[in-house]
Amino acid sequence: ALLDIGKAISSDPYSVEAWLKRSMLRAELKQYDAALDDLTQAIKLDGQNPLIYFQRAQLMLQKSDTLAALKDFEQVNILDPRNALTYYNRALLHSLRNELPEAKAFYRQVILINPSNIYSHFNLGIVNYKMELYNEADDNFTAALQLFPGFVGAMVNRSLVRKAMNKNAAAEADYSQAMALIQKMNQNEDNP
Repeated sequence: ALLDIGKAISSDPYSVEAWLKRSMLRAELKQYDAALDDLTQAIKLDGQNPLIYFQRAQLMLQKSDTLAALKDFEQVNILDPRNALTYYNRALLHSLRNELPEAKAFYRQVILINPSNIYSHFNLGIVNYKMELYNEADDNFTAALQLFPGFVGAMVNRSLVRKAMNKNAAAEADYSQAMALIQKMNQNEDNP
């Protein structure tokens, strides 16, 4: 495949798609510097293509360069302000870096674009819990549970939030319900 895409680039060096595909192949082969060179060429050809920056951000993550990845994800959102996946990736990276206010803002942006994104509600709940914003965290876990009532992780985390708020009966109810669901799943041999 690498040889074929190389021939495609030789026959049409202005094909952004060919440069992108070769960079993805090279990244899979862990040839990160060569993949980065291909993306640099693609950007020279079409610096307004958000997919190129998204791919480069993914490559930067492979190279453990979160700051460069964040910069490229930001460029994706500049070019494509409705790209929820990129806002979500930015939120995750800020969460990992313990930059909670930034993570919170990006999870909120994802929810504005896609209110049904369960994991954005859940992860926003985690961020708010860490920031000791317990009422907001409770709302976030509740929103996740409204979208997916069997979300055990949201039940357990809402239990922790409610315990922190001294709502011990509600905390115990969430925890008990979560444990009952886990027990039920463990008893179902068809659904390991």
